[in-house]
Amino acid sequence: RQHLAAGKPLQVWCDRVVAALPEQVYISFDIDGLTPALCPHTGTPVPGGLSFGQALALLDALLRHGRTIVGFDLCEVAPGADEWDANVGARLLYKLAGYMFLSQSDGADATIAG
Repeated sequence: RQHLAAGKPLQVWCDRVVAALPEQVYISFDIDGLTPALCPHTGTPVPGGLSFGQALALLDALLRHGRTIVGFDLCEVAPGADEWDANVGARLLYKLAGYMFLSQSDGADATIAG
């Protein structure tokens, strides 16, 4: 899915969101914002959420625009018996930590693979 919000390309949407943010950004990521297929056990699954790739595209935009991530949290991760939600949450935390590190280093123009 490369298009969001009235058919605009994903990068355009991400750039518009990031342009409205201050230079220093704290990220509070509610896992409910992802598509329910990724985290079906969350407290409030809502159809139409972001894919994992779309969420990462937004984080990539923070780096492209030179924003500094000063901290982050992840909430509403509620693993079920199959641990699927926990794996998605752990992967997202790993990515958030990497993006924060890159945003505070000289390698801020890089992106995090996969």
